[in-house]
Amino acid sequence: MCQPLVNVQRRLREGEPAFVCGNSSRDSIEGIMIDRVGRMRAGAAARRLSFAVLGAVALLVAAACSDASAPVKPPPPPPPPGDEVPAPPMPVCTGLSIICNVPLPTYDGSGQLVHPDVAVFPDGFAGHQFWLAATPYPNGNANLENPSLYTDDARHWMVPPGVTNPLITAPASPAHNSDPDLVYDPAAKGLRLYYRLTKDNVDDIRMRTSPDGSHWVDDQSVVSAPGIAIVSPAIVRMPNGQWSMWSVNAVHGGCVARSTVLERRTSPDGIHWSGPNPLAVTQSGYVLWHLDVQYIPSKGEYWALIAAYPVGSGCAADDLFFARSADGVTWQTYSTPIVARADYPAYASAVYRSTFYYDADNDAVRLWLSGAVFRDGSWAWTAATSRWRLADVMAKVTSPRPPLAAAPALPHPAVWNESSADAAQRDFP
Repeated sequence: MCQPLVNVQRRLREGEPAFVCGNSSRDSIEGIMIDRVGRMRAGAAARRLSFAVLGAVALLVAAACSDASAPVKPPPPPPPPGDEVPAPPMPVCTGLSIICNVPLPTYDGSGQLVHPDVAVFPDGFAGHQFWLAATPYPNGNANLENPSLYTDDARHWMVPPGVTNPLITAPASPAHNSDPDLVYDPAAKGLRLYYRLTKDNVDDIRMRTSPDGSHWVDDQSVVSAPGIAIVSPAIVRMPNGQWSMWSVNAVHGGCVARSTVLERRTSPDGIHWSGPNPLAVTQSGYVLWHLDVQYIPSKGEYWALIAAYPVGSGCAADDLFFARSADGVTWQTYSTPIVARADYPAYASAVYRSTFYYDADNDAVRLWLSGAVFRDGSWAWTAATSRWRLADVMAKVTSPRPPLAAAPALPHPAVWNESSADAAQRDFP
């Protein structure tokens, strides 16, 4: 296990390790949730497999023990519970008190990923049960933030056959890619990858499709708006064939806006979209920044994970919140984060865009997280996964909110100016 050493802030300033691997003395976070909006469980009507889980996969990108100046080798991770179906790629760990290194290579060699998006297929899609899209983001370098794809094979993560990452080629700086979103389209029996291209002060939401996860075609623009007006698009394909897209409009201030607007678009086919409908969704004391949404058929509800930062800080100081809605328009939010910066040292600076999958058979949720800590003059990004019972999720988010954590000052000026080369490298779009 990895546990924080005492006086973490002093150690990070002085370049000392903030973690030690062994038995954690702090209360572990019991689990976390995931599976991206629009994830359709292939074959679920034919076969619902039971999986009860208290364990967790962790995708480690670059923080925790491997980054310590005097690392201690962690013990081997425990095996997954026998009834965890589908069993996620190894290694599997229990709770967020530990992080397991996952050999998930990035094309840039950094191993640092952000904005994970996972589609889970209990009965398999193209011979695999887990599909993950994410973007490298070493030290917040948006020039490398190009959507990449992974899947599972014999309980290990790998690049899918026929795929060379990045799946989406980098545009010329200061333009950059970001914010991938994987969705299964049962009508076409294939995957869709939506992503955001920010170029010439325009946010262009683009889409590629694949019948098998290996061969990708039809890179096309599906909706666009002024730059920073379509942040973190989250797309859902409903059982009735209709599509919805939620995104954050941050045109008034970008990464340091004092307020943003959650918007929703609709579409009959996921290609031709309506104009944005602003939603009256707020998170008291916070500014909405990134989100993931999923429709939960067994509950008849939409659920969301929302990364938001305290008013007056910036998008590098997020906590992660849970929200639910009966219609996708009116949302109930909760004042206590499901995961806060104070909960986990690897995310001491930001708990960023994360995603979730709901296991109706066991009333449990699995979360894939991404987040960062700023230390020694650079950002280290980490991805992890864990699992909670829904009852534990609700107990956490309905508990009294702890005092609002102080927002750290940004280590550099964060002025969004798309004409500046700095925009692609130093801001957090």
